[in-house]
Amino acid sequence: MTVAALIAVFAVLVAAQPTPRIDGGLFYLPPAESLVTLGGWGPSTWDPLNEVWGLSGAGWYSLPSAPAPLTHTAAAWDSSRQQLVVIGGVFSDQATLGFDGTTWTQITGPVNTGLAGADAELAYDPVKNEIVGCFMSYGSANQTWVLKDGQWSQLTLGTQPPGGMDVGFVYDEARQNAVWFNGTETWIWNGTAWANANPASSPSAEMGFFTMTYDSVRQVTVLFAKGETWTWNGSNWTKLSPAHTPDNPDRGFFAFGFDKSRGVAVLFGGEAAQPGEESLFMDLWEWDGQDWKVFVPVVPVSDWSLY
Repeated sequence: MTVAALIAVFAVLVAAQPTPRIDGGLFYLPPAESLVTLGGWGPSTWDPLNEVWGLSGAGWYSLPSAPAPLTHTAAAWDSSRQQLVVIGGVFSDQATLGFDGTTWTQITGPVNTGLAGADAELAYDPVKNEIVGCFMSYGSANQTWVLKDGQWSQLTLGTQPPGGMDVGFVYDEARQNAVWFNGTETWIWNGTAWANANPASSPSAEMGFFTMTYDSVRQVTVLFAKGETWTWNGSNWTKLSPAHTPDNPDRGFFAFGFDKSRGVAVLFGGEAAQPGEESLFMDLWEWDGQDWKVFVPVVPVSDWSLY
């Protein structure tokens, strides 16, 4: 039986799940054939967490904790080095870490961006074999950095996306570029330069109330924001009309990632967006390219051969 199959059985048997949190993200971890959420803010004191949880088709399971707290977490799988490259945003002393599903390593120390409360977003470019990092802050222009051979280097570019926080940034495997969206503008990174896509139609989303992931099966970027589901096909955004949708359209700061082993995008948690509320959601939803449904853990029949 594979490691992934053993994890699936273990997850159901122990009924494990993370504590309530926001901003831990969901990222695909190929060695485990599952998604992972890394750190996040935990109530009630909203301290950053170092917990790491995997999410397979059978449910949640615990993974080795990060060596330091992570929140506003950004991560991208580096296929050439077989590790998830991880950085926690908004902390100037946050090192860049590597995680292979078992062991954590430090790749490099803090990135000296000069930005106050810099928010990092990462994408892996398999063509150039490098991690691309967007570092942003309020009132400052976006900075573009690349991580190659264990070192971050800032690129000097004439045109870049605007500053801000909580943007979406994912690599489009079909078109070999990275897609950046801040709630109003869509930009494309082609590995060398930025260009404003200026699509004919576009979502309109507030900071913190949207996120996006790349669907490698249907070869589109998927965005969810306040009950709306959109896809990006490389030239334009399309608003979809699924029969079902996650039942609280006012959730913010939720996690969204694509599970390549099952071919579905998964949405996790978030918090109530209404002023004065601090309630957190712990629900899981799946998007299969056509409709949303509540996540239901499933143990493959073959796994019961263990007993």
